[in-house]
Amino acid sequence: MEQQNITAYIPLLDGALSGSEGFIYDEENDWYICENNKILKGSGRVVDDGRGHLVKKYFSLQSDCNCPLRKTCISDKAKTKKVQHSIYKAELERAKARQQTVKARVMKRKRSSTTEPVWGTLINFTGMKRLNARGIKAANKMLLLAATVYNLKKWLK
Repeated sequence: MEQQNITAYIPLLDGALSGSEGFIYDEENDWYICENNKILKGSGRVVDDGRGHLVKKYFSLQSDCNCPLRKTCISDKAKTKKVQHSIYKAELERAKARQQTVKARVMKRKRSSTTEPVWGTLINFTGMKRLNARGIKAANKMLLLAATVYNLKKWLK
């Protein structure tokens, strides 16, 4: 969206930027530094986190995890510290900063009164939590039909 000069005010999901609290990310070297000044190096590849998100993972050495800060950093059973972040970390941080602006609050209020009620009604009252259509064209037809029905009901009232 940013390449197309579109400013998006999309709220972040909970936990989108969590997991690396107390660690400093060194973008130049592509690693994290813990509070005890130990380095968590990355594997250098992008992987799926099991929920469909592409992430980069960073691990500490087992010998580095015997420091006095261990109890605040990892659990008793863990042998090393693992930190991961989305490949879209920079974009997510910009979106988070954008959410703190006055313009974002105005846009949220506007969205809450225009588009969100429509989606809420379609999802909760017309059974559109899942589409039983095959392919994007068929799903698009279903959504267009649902939107038409919604608008007709609104027009009849």
